[in-house]
Amino acid sequence: MLRRVALSGARAARARSLSTVPQAAFVPAEKVMERTKDLMFEHYMAVTDTFSAETSLGGLDALHKVDLIAALEKEFAVDLAGASFATVGDIVDAIAANPSAK
Repeated sequence: MLRRVALSGARAARARSLSTVPQAAFVPAEKVMERTKDLMFEHYMAVTDTFSAETSLGGLDALHKVDLIAALEKEFAVDLAGASFATVGDIVDAIAANPSAK
């Protein structure tokens, strides 16, 4: 069984560079961050000026995390099931490294 892991920023960039998929197929991390921030604001109204890649998801209970992952999967047309994310940066890296993200 394959195990999904969230990639750190440097690891995600390296994975994209080693991929046989053209770089244009990947959603830039900056766009992923912007769309993730918008989505989190829509769902939780809790995004502040300090929102960054280091923002922890620790304040979300299990149900809210599942809801957030489902919303991200719909927004970016990716499968994030089974992945574990501690920060917003983990989410951004995983989506930015996924060539099927829209």
